[in-house]
Amino acid sequence: MNRSRILFLLFFALSATYLIIREPAHLPIGLANGTYVNACCESLVLKDGRMSTREWSTSYVIQSDKGGAYILPQHFVGVIPSQGLVLRSNGYPLMLRLDDTLPPKKIEIWEDDSPVTFSFERQN
Repeated sequence: MNRSRILFLLFFALSATYLIIREPAHLPIGLANGTYVNACCESLVLKDGRMSTREWSTSYVIQSDKGGAYILPQHFVGVIPSQGLVLRSNGYPLMLRLDDTLPPKKIEIWEDDSPVTFSFERQN
């Protein structure tokens, strides 16, 4: 095998590896700042990397993948219909999808132990 072919194959292998293992793109942390509401629960406030309700608070980042932008909280955040929004510090964090508008107008939050989502709409 000639040297240029080996270099090409090495470059191709490194490029493919990078595309497979790279982290999702981070978006500006203030992108989703605002208060989000749903009739099921209390309001959810997002402000510069902190997500909070009257009961709890956790940090988050905003990232993007093929499905679009999403919020990734530090802990599990979900909805239990009889309790409202819940945070589990020992739970696996789930992606909370944002809609495609800028700034986002909706966040989809999963119901605990169910494939159902609740749409929280931005008030401000």
